[in-house]
This record gives sequence, structure tokens and C-alpha cells, in this order.
Amino acid sequence: MTDRQNIRVRNAGIVLLSPFIPRLLERLNFTAEGHFTSQQNREKAAQFLQYVVTGKQSTTNPELALNKIICGLSPEAILSENIKIAIEDAAFSNQVLNALISNWRALGSTSVEGLRENFLIREGLLSESPEQWKLTVERKSFDVLLNQCPFSFSVIKYPWMEKALVVEWNA
Repeated sequence: MTDRQNIRVRNAGIVLLSPFIPRLLERLNFTAEGHFTSQQNREKAAQFLQYVVTGKQSTTNPELALNKIICGLSPEAILSENIKIAIEDAAFSNQVLNALISNWRALGSTSVEGLRENFLIREGLLSESPEQWKLTVERKSFDVLLNQCPFSFSVIKYPWMEKALVVEWNA
């Protein structure tokens, strides 16, 4: 049995996108009416979310543990490590990131790359209990801006997730 305690992730900041994820996945036709349209689309969604966080199309399975949980997959699931992002999908992901920046006024004129570097690409530690997943996010100096974030990301639970994801990210 795989140890589901202390799974290290490098994309813990993906939780900041939680208000946007359902619409993003629906817009890309990965989901419809709150459910994934296929297992293949569930897997593609986990990979695409990594692209949103990093801007890179190549990834490894260990880097996708948090994405897999968000998409209702086991963190041990093996996914293809290379994805092809259509130009229009890449542009849409940037629109989502720009929407996050504009709604979070404290970020000011932060660029998409600045958002990725300062918040999205972030170390974290995942652990599982019978009731939920817990993500503890590494703190950095920029986190003082989290106090002005206009939406909550402390508990994430989508219809397709088996367990809620509880986020501990103290500014």
C-alpha cells in the first residue's frame, strides 16, 4: 500500500484557482453538468491544470498528485507525461489567470508569470485521513497578500471528488 502521508507537491498554489476550476474544465469540455465526460478527460484535466500552474506542457507523474486529487483520481494514477495544449486552450488558461489577478486587487499589476512564480508554483505537503485530504502550503513573504484574497480556498470539494481537500495556508 502506498503511503498517503506527507506527499510533497510543488504546485500547492493551484488551490488559489479553485473558484475558476469548474468553469475552466467545463469550457474545455472535460466536464458537463458537474461531472467528467470520460476517464480520459479526467486525466487530461489533471495534466491541463499543471499547464495552468507552470505554463509548461511536460510534467512527471509525481508532480501531478495534487491535480489528480482535485480531479477525483488517485494520486498514484499513472498519466501520460506529455500533453499537447491547443493554442486557444493556452490562451484561455491565461485569461483565467488574468481573471484571478484582476479579482485579487492586492496583486496590482502582477503578470501571469509573476503569479505563477510567487503563488502557484509552491511547495506543499499532502496527507490523507479517512474523511479528507489535507494540504499544508509552504509560507513565503508574498503571503501577506492572501489576507486580501477575495475568495476562499480553505476547503475544496467538487462534485467529482471523493473527499474534500482542506487547505492550511496561513499568511
